[in-house]
Amino acid sequence: MKKLYLYIFLVLMWCGNVNAEYLYKEYRQNPSDYYEYLHGLGDGMGWSITFQDDIGPGFFCQPGNLAIGIKEYIEMFENQAAILISILGKDEVDEMYLGWILGYAHQNEFSCK
Repeated sequence: MKKLYLYIFLVLMWCGNVNAEYLYKEYRQNPSDYYEYLHGLGDGMGWSITFQDDIGPGFFCQPGNLAIGIKEYIEMFENQAAILISILGKDEVDEMYLGWILGYAHQNEFSCK
């Protein structure tokens, strides 16, 4: 009986397909649903640069004493999306992941140059 439960557990565990990446076209349909996602993603990017000096050149150089909130992340994200749409077109940007756009926004906002 234990083997049966173990088998069922393993089958159910491998059946789920979870995707935490969202495309810009999904964001456009209802932006407010993704505000917390962008906030968490942005905070994670901020934490990721904590040790960047130890591992190589910086991806972006956000000042250490600057706290960024949801409002600032959304503004950075939407400004970057607008720039990309003007360069690449809406259809191309619709297929981009939110994390990529926000990462590029960080790089433009807090350039290491």
